Amino acid sequence: MNEIKWGSYSFKTYFRPGLHLDDLSLKRLYRSIVEINNTSKKKVNIKYLQLEDMDEVKSFLSHIIVSVVHTRGKDISFLMNYIIEDGAVNILHVGIMVANSYMGNDAMAMLACFNKLEYFKKHKRFYTTNISATPAAIEAFDKISHKVWPSPKEQIKRPPKDYINVVKLLEEFYIKKWFEDPTECSIDPYRFILRSPCKKMGFKTNMFRMSRASSIEYQKFCHSIIDYENEEDLVQVSKSSYFELLKTYLLTNIFLYFKKPPKYYGEESKLNEHTEVEKAA
Repeated sequence: MNEIKWGSYSFKTYFRPGLHLDDLSLKRLYRSIVEINNTSKKKVNIKYLQLEDMDEVKSFLSHIIVSVVHTRGKDISFLMNYIIEDGAVNILHVGIMVANSYMGNDAMAMLACFNKLEYFKKHKRFYTTNISATPAAIEAFDKISHKVWPSPKEQIKRPPKDYINVVKLLEEFYIKKWFEDPTECSIDPYRFILRSPCKKMGFKTNMFRMSRASSIEYQKFCHSIIDYENEEDLVQVSKSSYFELLKTYLLTNIFLYFKKPPKYYGEESKLNEHTEVEKAA
């Protein structure tokens, strides 16, 4: 476990904790993750947050990297990345971010950076995937990734062939395994659009109630490519590189040393649009 301080916030990152922590520590970590989800404004309904058997918990936590945010005596947010390794293809899927207190877009990007840097320690070549309809999350993924498709910055009209294979593996090993009703889920392998029962799973489908991107470019991009009324999400794919490793490292240090941490909003505050459950980058 690695711990990094940012103002009053503590970011604890666990790499495949199911392989390294004892049962008691695993129970505490999993209980904390579930509690954050249960106390968020609208919790996410996904199978891996509903496990009861300890062997299932250990197996699941053996395939993830998770960063948990702690402040003022409690855990308030987490970002969970799911690891898919199929032969020579290694995939780090962003998974979900859940917060019961508003943290801001910078903190969201920080969590993604911490998790990615942990995976870089084991693999220098891998793909990263993200499923989201939230403009801020899509922008954050683009900022810390390399050769992202689809992206408002990428002019290639068709996805690279290896990216199509990555999306198929994501569907097989993540969506069909962990989504509540995988029979209702389908991915367009050429548009990289996922259609799933988002409302049933606890995700927002109104773009104007989601966290906004900092750049209007990403707002326009999401509005033009995602059909929110039909519960669509964008599937983003990127390819790791040493340039991306350097970029992620520099971005993390810029946040830590040059940006002020976000203001903390406690449970007693009226968070309204700020407190939300989101899929992250």
